[in-house]
Amino acid sequence: MIRLKELRLEKGYKSQKDFAEALNISKSTYNYWENEKIEIDYTSLDKLASHFDVSIDYLLGRTDIRTNKPTSDTFDDNTVVAIGRGGKRVVYNISDEDADFIDAFLSKFDKKNS
Repeated sequence: MIRLKELRLEKGYKSQKDFAEALNISKSTYNYWENEKIEIDYTSLDKLASHFDVSIDYLLGRTDIRTNKPTSDTFDDNTVVAIGRGGKRVVYNISDEDADFIDAFLSKFDKKNS
């Protein structure tokens, strides 16, 4: 389930034509995307996600979390935030065992570089 229509309407674009013009693409291309008749290439997904200020996963309906930008209420003790390729923020939820391993590693790393 792709959330293009919902997000387009939230942005105040009542018609597909107006939104397609704002994106500088054809109305038919946008119509196919919104109605899931063709897959959207990664570059276009990235541009759409940026335009709507949501994550690609949210745009594609894979998560209900709108953005990859972490906030204090999205974290628990086992949340790891990393910077992925292209500067994208990635959030992982890890096991207690992995959290202990990372803490021990960082502790040794800090001591080594002190």
